[in-house]
Amino acid sequence: MNLSKKKVTFSEAPVVLGSAGKHVHSGILQHYHPFIVKNLRLTSHLYRKLKEHGILTTEQIGLLELEEFPDMRIYKLLEILKSASAHTFTMFCAILHETGQHHLAQTLQKAASDNGPLLPNISLFLQPKQVQNETLSWQHGYDRAIKEENIQKRRKMQGMRSKYLANLQDIEERIALAKWERDLVIRERNIIWNENQALQNLNTELQSLIVKLRETTLNSKAKHLGITADYIGRKAKRLQPVTHLNLTYT
Repeated sequence: MNLSKKKVTFSEAPVVLGSAGKHVHSGILQHYHPFIVKNLRLTSHLYRKLKEHGILTTEQIGLLELEEFPDMRIYKLLEILKSASAHTFTMFCAILHETGQHHLAQTLQKAASDNGPLLPNISLFLQPKQVQNETLSWQHGYDRAIKEENIQKRRKMQGMRSKYLANLQDIEERIALAKWERDLVIRERNIIWNENQALQNLNTELQSLIVKLRETTLNSKAKHLGITADYIGRKAKRLQPVTHLNLTYT
């Protein structure tokens, strides 16, 4: 159902009964103002329904709640309704039924259906049985609204919890993967370092073996040629490192 959400300001000039036809509901609200003040309950459930159907905006609800006295809140609400359309008044009565305020809704609906120039005076006080019925009906409606709201909040919290756990699991899996990759890199680095160290040790041993091999070769050839050890030592120092030794026979 599409309702106009045009912002309605608080008017200080109420429309009295007997105005043009489209303002009949304004006169009804004016005529029954004391009765409405006595019986209307401005609950969170009522506010929510009025907002859902476009009768009040969030800003207007906030302005109403800023009023210190309940009577002034109802007065401001009635001023909004007087400035609204007849359809909005009809919807307001339907919302009163929906929130358990049946007697008030029926009174206003009957006044609107009679559509006469004069409206009957009614008692501002309900009979004890009516009070009990109205209270029980309102309490049941309020309890249902609270239960529905709690169910919606519980579902929302469950959804948020599921999303949080899913995100947490994803983060934990990413952390575990990052740790595994880090450990793998460390292991590979250690393997490479050990291989390099082994190669360096092997190279050192090989160099030492080459030196010894050269010395052994020189000593063997020196003995064969009758060359002294001192000469071989001096020769070895001048020739290091030596790739091969060229000896000629005369």
